[in-house]
Amino acid sequence: MPPNNVRPASKIIGDIEIYAFSDGDLPATHEVAVGAPPEEIARLTGVPIGGPTTLPVNAFLMKFGGKHALVDVGSSDTQGPTLGFLIERLAGFRVTPAMIDYVFVTHAHPDHTNGLLSPAGAVNYPNAEIIIHEREAHFWLDREIAESDNFRVKRNAAKNRQTLGPYCERLRRVRDG
Repeated sequence: MPPNNVRPASKIIGDIEIYAFSDGDLPATHEVAVGAPPEEIARLTGVPIGGPTTLPVNAFLMKFGGKHALVDVGSSDTQGPTLGFLIERLAGFRVTPAMIDYVFVTHAHPDHTNGLLSPAGAVNYPNAEIIIHEREAHFWLDREIAESDNFRVKRNAAKNRQTLGPYCERLRRVRDG
């Protein structure tokens, strides 16, 4: 298992304490980056085309006014054995999943949302309200999946519907601003 990457408060903003946690590292290739030629991705990462790299998967705990919020929740064990350590690392900080009041989803890629469920499919954060931007929710949860969507979009939409489904009564969609 990778080392526990709990850091001391990385930032205090007003009355909000923010702590960074690692869920683990996601083995990846250049194909995960879209919209740029492979040569540019290789230049930016310093990894030759076709070479392996890893993406750190992080979440942030915010404590404010007696409440606990997570910004993203990692991927549980759904993307391999080097991920899925967030709940264990929160426990080392004396924070249990039941203590989480809010989960803010920055965007609904698997390494940000799959950790909402346990490996057995149970809800990990039984008291949390899930807060997501309305356009993000619409793209992944509401719209018809188009035949022209690439395989990642189709796969991630299906997974998001499964992962966010148990939270539908506690899902709040927010707008810009």
